[in-house]
Amino acid sequence: MQIHQPFIINQKPKQMTKSDQLHWSRFIASQQWHIYGTTTYLNPKSSNQNRRIMESTFNSIQSINQMFFVSEPIESNFNVHSHFLAQCNDINKALKQLRSKFRSYGRFKIELISSTSNFLNEDGHLKVGYYITKSLSTDIDYDLLIKY
Repeated sequence: MQIHQPFIINQKPKQMTKSDQLHWSRFIASQQWHIYGTTTYLNPKSSNQNRRIMESTFNSIQSINQMFFVSEPIESNFNVHSHFLAQCNDINKALKQLRSKFRSYGRFKIELISSTSNFLNEDGHLKVGYYITKSLSTDIDYDLLIKY
């Protein structure tokens, strides 16, 4: 199995403005995504632990080319839940592997994104791009991972 080091573009600004957040949401909405997921951990995880899980998932599932994730705090930062988007070269294989991987962590929901779903606005832009970036700030962990 070849391990890819994620190409990390996340250079967090010292202070994230609403404009920065809007740029991220537009960028995420402009990308072609195939899978949307949310996971809530049964055993509390920190943002750093969630990052390791997301990076490990990205590296272990070869059919995922690109992944964006956000860790959102729950209960005063004692736990996080995570939203993610994945771009895949083999959607069915990635879907199966993601479901298998996250089943052991707790509650999860992993869905396909398609033009017939509720994920798109009338103008064809990805609504989930706006939703997934709603809590971006300098103290929220998020990243875009790309295999190159």
